[in-house]
Amino acid sequence: MSQPFLLYGNDERALRAREEVIMQERGVLRTYRFGDDDALGIDDVREIRRRADLAPGGSESQCFFLRLDHMTREAANALLKILEEPPESSVFVMRCSSLVGIPDTVQSRARLEAYWVENPNIPDVTRESEREEALSFLDSELLRRRERLHMLVERGDQKKTIERLALMRALHVSAMLAASRASTKPLLELYRMIP
Repeated sequence: MSQPFLLYGNDERALRAREEVIMQERGVLRTYRFGDDDALGIDDVREIRRRADLAPGGSESQCFFLRLDHMTREAANALLKILEEPPESSVFVMRCSSLVGIPDTVQSRARLEAYWVENPNIPDVTRESEREEALSFLDSELLRRRERLHMLVERGDQKKTIERLALMRALHVSAMLAASRASTKPLLELYRMIP
């Protein structure tokens, strides 16, 4: 049984190159792409299941490339069933720009590989005054988002609450990183990637 791959990051060239390597290593003869143009939905996952069950004969294999950035909750739940026991002749390569919003259950069933390229537009913050300014900005954003989360909880808006919990987790990690003496450049990059 082949473990699914979950490739994430913003380095498109590296992500595509990794996809090519996986296809070569597995001797893939057929490829299918889902979620590139539209959100990955439940009907897509049903079609993936149907095609995966129609496995090619012999040692031939097929590869399913799944873009998860805009996956529906129903699709994520249905995808879990496939990822738990993927067909022998099928390789699953999932991609997303960030793990924020990707269910932990999907992440736990895949081999995670990150491909990042630094954004040259974000200056490296090395002076203490710039560092303090960046940390102050992140603190205020964290407070603002926490207040928004509490309001959503009070209104009973569960879908947005779940999305915001993932965001809060990412911001909490960011705050912990910011407390270290490392450069804040990766921290600011991470914050700008969060929706």
